[in-house]
Amino acid sequence: MTDTKEPEQEREFHRRETEAELVGYLLRDARDGGEHLDATLAELKGGDFADARTGAAFEAIRSVRVQGGFVFERSVAEASRGAVSAAELTELLKHANGLASMNIPELVKCVKREALRDARERALRTAQEKNEMADDDGESVLSALESLPELCGGVSGEGDDATADFREIAEEAQAIDAGTFVDAERVPLGVPSVDDLLEGGIAAGEMLVLAARPACGKTAFAVHVAAEALKAGKKVLFATLEMSRKEICRRIVSNLAECSCPRSVKRWKEVEKAFGRDKIERLFDDRQEIAKRMRFIGNMPRSKFFAKIRAMFRREAFDLLIVDYLQLIAGEAGETNAYERATLNSQQMKMLANDLSVPVLALAQLNRASANEDRPPRASDMRDSGAIEQDADFILLLSEATGQTEEERKQESPRGKTRRLDCAKNRRGATGTRNLSFDFLTFRVQEGGAA
Repeated sequence: MTDTKEPEQEREFHRRETEAELVGYLLRDARDGGEHLDATLAELKGGDFADARTGAAFEAIRSVRVQGGFVFERSVAEASRGAVSAAELTELLKHANGLASMNIPELVKCVKREALRDARERALRTAQEKNEMADDDGESVLSALESLPELCGGVSGEGDDATADFREIAEEAQAIDAGTFVDAERVPLGVPSVDDLLEGGIAAGEMLVLAARPACGKTAFAVHVAAEALKAGKKVLFATLEMSRKEICRRIVSNLAECSCPRSVKRWKEVEKAFGRDKIERLFDDRQEIAKRMRFIGNMPRSKFFAKIRAMFRREAFDLLIVDYLQLIAGEAGETNAYERATLNSQQMKMLANDLSVPVLALAQLNRASANEDRPPRASDMRDSGAIEQDADFILLLSEATGQTEEERKQESPRGKTRRLDCAKNRRGATGTRNLSFDFLTFRVQEGGAA
């Protein structure tokens, strides 16, 4: 997968991969007793799959199961009547080997979600075609949107919320037409030029991935975003999988006070000289109100990690979830393949953002390719998995500023290190490059001029 694919192509590629994984899991699950097999057959149908061959394989599994046969490659291939071969099914099964079958319900949700999206798009196109008029002044589109709730009966299943979604789209269109529409609330990153690219920040259900090489500043950027959100009165859940909670708290306190937090008697004098006594005193202001809006979660196996987050959201609503960093989420017992682990981490993080309607800032690590080749990083440099590139709504790539000599970099003060930020993916449209200034004593990020 290259970094030149358009968002829709990426979505289609990711969807077909997910469908193939699901069929492979089902073949494996059938060998292990079929714990999830019947439930999955009841949830989906072949028409829900974008790939016709994979859909045919799914229906062939159903046929074998209904007839009481053993679900394995040869029997499924025969039931498909040539739509898929036993060799192809064997490859799908190999792809699923070594991974936990508990992932099947998550993949089912993903396939259902994409099938529902297709149904919604078909309904919208049909409504627009029916309402198309000559010399259209925009009223036909509004009329189409208003008719969408009545179209839901043909596209939604039991328990589905498509009717509410379509009605909301119609109401939005009416509000825009009346001039009373207010954009959805977004969580800004606290850097104006970057927030402009994102048209205000991250919205509910969106996942922004910030990727960089180690020690480049991705955690410092996350701390800055968390501090800005806390100052705005928002509640933040911070998954710190690498640093201690105390260290993240120390950095947030430094950011809020705009003063480095001393760690020793020696550092106390240095900080007092560099920042002044008044700034040091700000470190000890009462920050209990801010602390009440901050929660942490540590590392644990993937299933427990995501279950813990969901449980925390049931107790209280958070406005922002930060994960530092994506590839560090622990896999399940027996998972040894780093690529597959990172892929599942990314997929489930995006599902979590959608299910909980929360903006997610997920940090990620880049491989060594860009450093070895002495070039700015690309989205395809994401370490361990191309799935992160596919799942993210936005991708920001952080690297050392271009145009600097090694000597100039060494001479930079820790209070003003320049970093290059490339927006490599933006589902809202615009991409671009910015130079930012990082203060690695207070962990604040500011504008550094356009690159």
